[in-house]
Amino acid sequence: MTELRLSNGVRVYLMPTDFKADQVLMVARARGGSSAVEASKRWSALLSTSYASFVGKHGMSPMDERELLHDHDVAFDADVESFMRILDASFSPMDTEVLLQMIYIFFLQGSKLPESEDAKATLRKSIAEGIRAAEVDPQTQFNRKVSKMVKCNHPDTQALTASDLDAVDWDFCRQFYRSCFCDPSDFIFAFAGNVDLDVFCPLLEKYLGSLPTSAAPNNSAPESLAVPTPVFKDRVIEFPRCAEFVEVRSGAGNKSDVVIALPYEISAENYDFFNGPMPYDSMSAEVLEMHLMDHLRFKKGSV
Repeated sequence: MTELRLSNGVRVYLMPTDFKADQVLMVARARGGSSAVEASKRWSALLSTSYASFVGKHGMSPMDERELLHDHDVAFDADVESFMRILDASFSPMDTEVLLQMIYIFFLQGSKLPESEDAKATLRKSIAEGIRAAEVDPQTQFNRKVSKMVKCNHPDTQALTASDLDAVDWDFCRQFYRSCFCDPSDFIFAFAGNVDLDVFCPLLEKYLGSLPTSAAPNNSAPESLAVPTPVFKDRVIEFPRCAEFVEVRSGAGNKSDVVIALPYEISAENYDFFNGPMPYDSMSAEVLEMHLMDHLRFKKGSV
């Protein structure tokens, strides 16, 4: 693995592999998300990525973006969670420069979401329909009950309701999204796949390395924002200390389901995606699930 520190302070990891000749994957992670805002603004922050998907993330509508990229094998997405901001991408080696151009535009202008009454109305309608459907879906009701139990009914883990949707501050939503993706030096980037270092490194410096950041030697920080820059904030979500038995009544018939929940300490160190224990803990949970499914299906004959 090759580690780079670009001229503006952005950290990049490169891992050339021969697993697929026509694919490169990118992940970028930054600590801090919706947990940084006050409780009344929680859904205004979390719905910022949904709003972005309706109005477009690169200074153009989603339809115009699809038409522009129809001859290119590029997929790029951005998301905000409670404790982390996320960028994901998949692209062919031939479209490396296209992907890096998209990231460049995204940090400079694309995360400045335009105001659109049509987008807000369409998004509100879509979410409201989802809320109504979830209220009568047995699996959703079971999952919500489990979430409440294992997180001790913490306010930050509550499902979106119709009243929450009515209270969303869409101006804050747009400002928060911009604050999440205005400084690329908050993120650590990793690329894996068919990466030619001789070609890739100069392109990284040309695009990622030329973005203004707070970590640059000349401190070319982005413009100040009206909302707090997302930082990691521990919301103290506790794990249950004793057994609790509840019954979920929803749907016409009986159903059995099993969830194995393990306590996990949320801290700034644990949410260092590349250097902390988080990826190893995630992989351990996946391995445990695979072994459990193997045991149930092949040794116990269960479905």
